[in-house]
Amino acid sequence: MGPDQAPETRILLWAKQKESGTLREIELKVARRAADVRRRGIEVNEKFMSEVAAGIKKECNEFSEGPTLLDSFLRISRDLRTQCDQNLAKITKVGSCELFWNQHFLPPVKDPDRLRQFGDLRIDRYRGKAVDEGTHSGCDLRAPDGEEVKCANDGEVVFAGCLGIYGNCVVVDHGLGLFSLYGHLGSIDVKSGKVTRGQRLGSVGRTGLTGASICTLPCFCRVF
Repeated sequence: MGPDQAPETRILLWAKQKESGTLREIELKVARRAADVRRRGIEVNEKFMSEVAAGIKKECNEFSEGPTLLDSFLRISRDLRTQCDQNLAKITKVGSCELFWNQHFLPPVKDPDRLRQFGDLRIDRYRGKAVDEGTHSGCDLRAPDGEEVKCANDGEVVFAGCLGIYGNCVVVDHGLGLFSLYGHLGSIDVKSGKVTRGQRLGSVGRTGLTGASICTLPCFCRVF
């Protein structure tokens, strides 16, 4: 659960019996402590915002600049992020009912340095003042620019291209509603179709909304 969700939020799973088709509802009991929420302050400056805006403008046709550099950055961080989430919902709406994997998931890069993790509360500050915040939806793994990015497990590529704040990214369907995304890539080396565990997907880069050479790895679950 992200820090922006109410403590009383219910988490439900549905299991479908193969022969009869009967659905069974299961509620997961999750205890969340306020101390578990990590807050990460990020100081943004003119150089960073200018580089991000120029890169996004080049990569993404859906972005239009604001009247000031800060306005352009906030359009990316807010509006483009929302649009990106909507596009991801469409990409992951239809997936395979087949389970593609039977081994544990691999880290996508060698010796990953975890820069940020799922659920972190991101606070963007400009000239010492908080200008935006949001909940991090994946793990940012810092690695050398150009390093190989591997597929975490068997699956099928359902998207390979530019996706807003994620820059160059690949989305893999692992079956039964589980998807993984590999974002901020410097290059993409696959197209739609089957992929195997450990297969090269592309390379580490700095595309999209990022200030470092990273591979971001969110995972998404879809309810059938």
